[in-house]
Amino acid sequence: SFKKNSSFPRIEKLLATFFLAVFIIAAFLMLQVKPNTLIWQKIKYLHFIDLPWRFLGITSLSLAYLAAFLAKVLKPGFIFIFLILTVLIANRNHLRINQSLIFDDNHFANYTGTATQYNEFTPIWRQSTRVPIGFDSSIKVEKLSGESDISNVLAKSKSLSFEVDVYSENSQIRINRFYFPGIKIFVGGQKLIPHKEFEITNVASLNIDKEQDASGLISIKLTKGNHKVDAKFGETPVRLLANYLSLGSLLLAVVLVLRNAKK
Repeated sequence: SFKKNSSFPRIEKLLATFFLAVFIIAAFLMLQVKPNTLIWQKIKYLHFIDLPWRFLGITSLSLAYLAAFLAKVLKPGFIFIFLILTVLIANRNHLRINQSLIFDDNHFANYTGTATQYNEFTPIWRQSTRVPIGFDSSIKVEKLSGESDISNVLAKSKSLSFEVDVYSENSQIRINRFYFPGIKIFVGGQKLIPHKEFEITNVASLNIDKEQDASGLISIKLTKGNHKVDAKFGETPVRLLANYLSLGSLLLAVVLVLRNAKK
């Protein structure tokens, strides 16, 4: 059909071929067949995907472009309508909820797990998946040792600032937020180095039998005097890269739409 319809730009044909190949590969990797099992066992990088059905996202993206391409290729409108009806009929069992589970407020009030199957959103320094017993979300910062007073705590979604008056030689302060790469801690405007100038509580720094609920949190040591502490909760490198890719894709899409509109 490509040869017959020479009006299609070469880039559209190449993209159609690319997405067709991507769809076929992704769909094949979701099949439970022997050759597929060997591929999953031999290619270690596939283990990061964890579950084969996660390729559904790739197939959906590929089919979206292929459907748009076919709609442009197939001039008779009834063929396009037939394809839409076929999709609706094939997915008829997904148009309704097969089973509903109802949980009351008491369930969530006592739930100590996470919302993910394998806790993949939990930082590597966290030694437990449960919510700390007696945890008070209103306490953003607390003293662990030494004599000190914490004041002027200002907590926002992407930052946390407070002041500490230390009366003893040293005082250890804990920020009750999990550490992720991208979080920056400043004391008196000076940036601290992770694992050197501030600590992420883990197996080496805790009695796990008693304190595993506190693992993964940020702990800093301050000397005698007044200190202004600022914490900036930035993105991890992977998420930052993903954000730039999304922004770049959006800008590219806008440019292509505007260019085609002028034609």
